[in-house]
Amino acid sequence: MTKKLQLILLASLVIILSLLVINQKKVVPDVDLQVTPTQQVSQNVKLLIDYGDGSSSNYEAELASQTAFDLLKAASDSQNLELDYQQYDFGVFVKSINGLESGPDKAWIYFVNGESATVGADQYQLKPGDLVEWNYMTPTEE
Repeated sequence: MTKKLQLILLASLVIILSLLVINQKKVVPDVDLQVTPTQQVSQNVKLLIDYGDGSSSNYEAELASQTAFDLLKAASDSQNLELDYQQYDFGVFVKSINGLESGPDKAWIYFVNGESATVGADQYQLKPGDLVEWNYMTPTEE
């Protein structure tokens, strides 16, 4: 084969491949992608108090500028739950809920959206849709 013939075959192959690639592209018409929310984020926050014996209390409130501890206090007022706590320089410590006292064997530990909290309950600012859980549990269970 001559160089000229090889060059013509190579150019033809490139053109054929280009046409195949162009034909594989699908043309999508311009569509007005106006997003309509089908599900709004809840402006409420929820509280679950797990007493560690299979019983629990639930509470839901509209989100205001509040902390996880404010939510617990509001629930205790609303549901007549006995709440004992101590305010320290570093934050609040929940001593007992409904007579179940924090101690070395069991303590009140709170979680937000299934995650162990990294700040005190009086420091965590709630966000829409948050689920706060207070669990009476062995501290090493978390």
